[in-house]
This record gives sequence, structure tokens and C-alpha cells, in this order.
Amino acid sequence: MYKFILFFILLGIQYSFWFGKNSFHDYKNLKKDVFFLKKLNKDLEKRNQLLIAEIYDLNTRFDAIEEYSRYELGMIKPEEFFLKILN
Repeated sequence: MYKFILFFILLGIQYSFWFGKNSFHDYKNLKKDVFFLKKLNKDLEKRNQLLIAEIYDLNTRFDAIEEYSRYELGMIKPEEFFLKILN
């Protein structure tokens, strides 16, 4: 008699472990999500570091401003001319 009661209690505990709220499957899915978000955060941190370095260069170096304006904005100095060679 006690064996059946203990068996059903164990069965209830196992059911909640595998299929209930906060089950093993939920844990695995959350672990996968955490891994993905950590990787995304690393990528965003690298991008932020590059942007911080670019901002620092633009704030401290005049040649960085000139380089940015030439390549990104297509600006040229007075008395210069721009040749674009197409292959």
C-alpha cells in the first residue's frame, strides 16, 4: 500500500519536472536563449568599442576628420579634383 503511494508521489514529482511549469525543457530553452544573448552582447560590445574609438579619433585628430569627410561624405579640398576610375 505504501509502495503505491510513494510511487504516485514520485510520479507526480517526475511529471512536474518534465512537463510542468519551469520544467527541464523550459530550462534547456532558457539556457539556449542565454547563450544566444551572450553572443549577441559580445558582438554589440565589439561594435561599441569600434564606435568609441572612431569618436575618440574624430574628437582628437584633425586628419581623422579629413579622412572621414573624404571617404564617407565624398568631400574634396578646394583646388583638388577627383577621378573615379571604373574597371
